Amino acid sequence: MRTGPLWIRWTGAVDGRVRVEAGRHHDFVLEVSDRPFDGPPPDPGLCWQETEHGWREAVPDCLDTLVPDDARHAYSVLTGLTSGTGGMVAAATTSLPERAKLGGDYDYRYAWIRDQCYVGQAVATHQPHRLMDDAVRFVANG
Repeated sequence: MRTGPLWIRWTGAVDGRVRVEAGRHHDFVLEVSDRPFDGPPPDPGLCWQETEHGWREAVPDCLDTLVPDDARHAYSVLTGLTSGTGGMVAAATTSLPERAKLGGDYDYRYAWIRDQCYVGQAVATHQPHRLMDDAVRFVANG
């Protein structure tokens, strides 16, 4: 597919329909590029392995905390909300009205310096981590 300057390739359903049996899984791959695709689609199994490896590298095991699973989840969410420039999205919502029928449309796609500082301090109390470095860099360059 193509839309404007973007090339899009979706693989995983040859005829547009897929039946997945209970207990099984099926992978779809969506690719978006600014140039035509010149090779075969990526292997979904390899993509999952690379994604899992990337998250293992980005998120500490947190076994030294009281609630390791919750702490890992927090690291994962905060990492996912952090841009390449270090700015962290203030909320994972966009354009949600605050009150019905009042015409208010507030866009939450911004980063708050205060929140960046809280994240930096929280992560610093646990261990050195890229999220702390990102927060410091973002605030210092802000």
